[in-house]
Amino acid sequence: ATQNVEFIPHHGMLLHHWKRYMTNLVERGRAKAFFIEKIQLHQSVLDVIVPPLMEKVGELGELGLCKCSIDRNGLLLLSKYLSKNRTLKRLLLNDNVIEDVDVARALSLAVKDHPTMEELCVSHCELGINVDVLPEILGG
Repeated sequence: ATQNVEFIPHHGMLLHHWKRYMTNLVERGRAKAFFIEKIQLHQSVLDVIVPPLMEKVGELGELGLCKCSIDRNGLLLLSKYLSKNRTLKRLLLNDNVIEDVDVARALSLAVKDHPTMEELCVSHCELGINVDVLPEILGG
């Protein structure tokens, strides 16, 4: 029955677990890669995980948030914190719909100006839904 589930939906009861997990990760001090897949990342969860990942977790080289149903505000938050990170080489956002031009522009600029970013993966992000989105992504 769970094979057809797109992602595990957000539930507010889990927020304290996300906070505890991130506190433990920050206390460890470093992580080379961090991946979440098929778990809906509501804005409240992204507010908990993105800032420490981008600012406090040393040596983070890969970040994957795939098929997480990240909304416009979540993608803008991620773009904002990309500018504060100095180690990320690969960002995977596959299977998250990016249909907003402002989001595409913010992501593009954040990746373009990033000192170590080598790869942005946005496959299956429905970039063709809004004809202005793909040029913004490619423009960076």
